[in-house]
Amino acid sequence: MKKVFSIFTMALLLLGATACNDIGSDQQEFSYTSQLLNKAIEIADITNTYVSTSNASLKWTYNNDTRLTMTTQIAIDEVTKANFTINDAVMEYDATRGALVFTAADGGAGITQVKGYFNPGDFTLYLEFVYNGTHKVTSVAQLSYPYVTASMSKEGDSGEPYVNESMGMVIVVNPATMKAKMRMLNFRLGVNQPIIQSMTFNEDLTVTSTESGYIIEGTDLTPTDITGYTINDFHAIVTHSGLVVTGEIKANDIYTGLITGKMFVATP
Repeated sequence: MKKVFSIFTMALLLLGATACNDIGSDQQEFSYTSQLLNKAIEIADITNTYVSTSNASLKWTYNNDTRLTMTTQIAIDEVTKANFTINDAVMEYDATRGALVFTAADGGAGITQVKGYFNPGDFTLYLEFVYNGTHKVTSVAQLSYPYVTASMSKEGDSGEPYVNESMGMVIVVNPATMKAKMRMLNFRLGVNQPIIQSMTFNEDLTVTSTESGYIIEGTDLTPTDITGYTINDFHAIVTHSGLVVTGEIKANDIYTGLITGKMFVATP
């Protein structure tokens, strides 16, 4: 199966995922590694969360059906590790969500209630499971949002806001520092402004863990790969365990906007 890499896919690769070429003469199997952003939430006290990253090995097989094999080790706390594995889990396409959906009765020692969504076209992945009955664990292939709408207004302009429905965004969190780097894709301030295909910010954002996701904030952000743009203020709230982002942005001192984004076409 031939892979077509979009700008969004390339951004994911540059910011955290590493892909390999299709393997097998019939090109029906695709293997790659991805960095997961994990959160273990204590069921008895949902304010007690532990954030970590891990490298996952994935194999997507497509023939008469679609299957996923995945292996990773996820930290539950500073001491405990959960060794997660699923082998050839059958996936069904959910047209509403625009993703392949998979479930498993178990994913290794102490791991139950496995459920996830996977879109191999965008390298987006969501995984959840229960560990030892005490923790709910959620993992995503970092905070990747191919479906973003931005509504931008210019100070002093009384016209309707400019609505950009083709924007994408990838936020990569470092749990050791609770800082993040970000890439915005197809960014545009207004209808008469140029489209910026890619704009990267390195380790400039602060991250706060919440029960349902994260808060991502930054001020005076300057991209490393383009000139003439400054994000004066950025404030985003990630919910649904990473699946949804909403935020506010101020750029170049005179533009303000609202951002809404989804990891998949529809939220759970």
